[in-house]
Amino acid sequence: MPAAATAALLGALPLALAPPSPCAGELLHNGICLPAHWPPAGGANLSDTAIRPPPYVTAPPALINVSLGRQLLAVDGFLVASAGGAARVWHAAEYDEQHNPVVAPTQPWEGSIAMPFSGGAWWDEQARQFRLWYACGATKNRTCVAASATGVRWAKPPLAGAVLPGTNVVRDVEHYDTSVVWLDHAERNASRRWKMSEAACTYCSHSYGLLSSADGVRWEVGVERTGYVP
Repeated sequence: MPAAATAALLGALPLALAPPSPCAGELLHNGICLPAHWPPAGGANLSDTAIRPPPYVTAPPALINVSLGRQLLAVDGFLVASAGGAARVWHAAEYDEQHNPVVAPTQPWEGSIAMPFSGGAWWDEQARQFRLWYACGATKNRTCVAASATGVRWAKPPLAGAVLPGTNVVRDVEHYDTSVVWLDHAERNASRRWKMSEAACTYCSHSYGLLSSADGVRWEVGVERTGYVP
């Protein structure tokens, strides 16, 4: 090949074979690159209601791997638009006529109350079942845990480590209010994979307390605590 042609070809190769730009932040398994500063820092102006689309919506990568994990296809419209034949369909919610409500007081320690009151419902990959933390007891000052394979029929088996032996009660506090439970997938410490935010609890005294747990039953209290909450 003539030297001039070879030089011209080599000059073009960097454009054709250039590797993708390095990711400034975390490169997710689906090919989305997060910015170096993520999540975005919140501003102090609470009146600022401007919607700022995340970078992977405004400038998505050429290829997004949607074969792993769950995808919010109903929200991420740009994935639906490029899926080839995919359509967005809205379905109206329907009551289950045979099992409604799906959670009701059926155990003596639940008194007259067994209902979602904050709490949390999660799919537990380790247990391969849905788990529901709900308010229970005559004065809703307890947190109970139910389990289900379908999310419709819920069992309330006695739990090892329950605060009331022979029950599914995992928290029994003096002042129960907005106790939120979540599964922290980013937690590297297995003993703290479950988190609970507890308000107006006995040890908090006008603050929110953070609890942690390995199994969602036995809770370590006093992990963190907010400042004074009136």
